[in-house]
Amino acid sequence: MVEPAGARRRVQLSEERPFQFGDYQMNYLNYRDWRIIPSTDIYIDDTLYYRSNRYGCQGPDIEEGRPVVAFFGDSVVHGEAGDSFVHHVAAPPAETLNGGIEGLVLPRIIDRFFELREKAPMVCAAVHTGWHNLLYNEHGDEFWAAQLDRIAGVPVIAHFTLFADISDAIVAPGYDTVYGIKPGYSLWHGADLLNEDGRARAKAAIDDFNRFIRAYCRDRGRVLIDLEPLMAPRSVEALGARFVDFLHPSLTVYDEMARQIEAQLCPALAAAGALPRQSP
Repeated sequence: MVEPAGARRRVQLSEERPFQFGDYQMNYLNYRDWRIIPSTDIYIDDTLYYRSNRYGCQGPDIEEGRPVVAFFGDSVVHGEAGDSFVHHVAAPPAETLNGGIEGLVLPRIIDRFFELREKAPMVCAAVHTGWHNLLYNEHGDEFWAAQLDRIAGVPVIAHFTLFADISDAIVAPGYDTVYGIKPGYSLWHGADLLNEDGRARAKAAIDDFNRFIRAYCRDRGRVLIDLEPLMAPRSVEALGARFVDFLHPSLTVYDEMARQIEAQLCPALAAAGALPRQSP
């Protein structure tokens, strides 16, 4: 059931009392069902640092009755520091809704789609499959296709290629400097990124999924959102410039990501007649 507007919960934290990420996350994420707690504001001192809406999505409440372009995925979509590239996407007169939740495996990402489809007038579902069914958990063409085929009942369905802070040119060199600056680059347990073989395995897995998703979108008539050309570093010097760690984009590139998403998604929305015309 959607909570009435105005019924909000405030959490107050202070930088004077140091806390770990888990101490922060538990204030907006219900660990029992792995869903975001609705209508929650988290303040760090006087700064509003995180907000969830009445749908249990990261971000502000959306206007009732307007069409919704919803995004789904794991932490890449959920975003960080109370922001996400989703909130920078403009597809008027539609609202954008961030259905991403940190740590979700692909089947639960699809389950989240069904939950929100029942609550919001969704005209588009843009699904990032996440990283938890790539090098571990169940994965492969048949599994990915079976899960993504479950998505139905909205005019436009889109899928993302996977992108990370890696490219063919820099699998071998360059990472020692980035690891020294950003220790988080060694934390993704899908592959050992501290050595060349591990990075090559990660790059091969990303390429394999992107081969699959390009063919899948072509065969199913779905929209492909491809941010790899924008995000992948093309030189050793570019490492770390667009990412906070190996997988997660920096807040500083959310606007650029949004413009690319609009360019690839909005024409499909218009062609499908998914958005009503705006009044002059």
